[in-house]
Amino acid sequence: MAMNELFRTISEGKLTGMQVGVIATCWLINMLDGFDVLAIAYTAPAISAAWALSPETLGVVLSAGLAGMAAGALTIAPLADRIGRRKIVMLCLLIIGVSMLFTATATSVATLITARIITGIGVGGLLASLNTLVAEYSPDQRRSFAISFLQSGYPIGAMVGGLIAAPLIPEFGWQMVFIAGGAATLTMILVAHFLLPESLHYLLEQRPAGALKQVNFILQRLGKSTITELPNAQEKVIPPRVRGIFS
Repeated sequence: MAMNELFRTISEGKLTGMQVGVIATCWLINMLDGFDVLAIAYTAPAISAAWALSPETLGVVLSAGLAGMAAGALTIAPLADRIGRRKIVMLCLLIIGVSMLFTATATSVATLITARIITGIGVGGLLASLNTLVAEYSPDQRRSFAISFLQSGYPIGAMVGGLIAAPLIPEFGWQMVFIAGGAATLTMILVAHFLLPESLHYLLEQRPAGALKQVNFILQRLGKSTITELPNAQEKVIPPRVRGIFS
């Protein structure tokens, strides 16, 4: 079976339970991203009051996560083409979860900014892989809706985060918002481990050790026929360097 035929059996087929699981998992992760990124906005008044921050300093704190997202998108996201999208998703979840917990321990502006930059790096490295996995595992007739549904997770997470933060801050302090976000994000690593498969494009193009076994496992979960050998590799697309993007 050629590569194109293999992908066609997925893109032209019906939506299976496994594909629903991929889309739902990516949506939940994206929703947590919305919470994690906006957590600093929910807690900013409490932090500013506790630490007597100037508006200028508070602005830097609020911008740190966005700067980290840009850095993560340019440095971590491209690694997915080399080591796999599933691994990048789980690595970024670990980075985000640990940095959120680290944020809760911050006692200085410098530590807070550093923690927010690290959180942003994780989020920036994660977003591209979520989009790609949802697009890859969605049938043609459902792909547009699936990607739109994925994008809805971010603002929903931001909104739900505000509702959660409102009672937490007066009762437990601003730190609890980051503890809750970090714990939820680390829990998603287990969910992703069981429900999120590796990218078929990655397995067929990069052909890591055990690629055939992984491809057949995915095909079985999709209700498709397994294969006895990997299809002929197509020409690999080498991602451009950052310098090439700006050129």
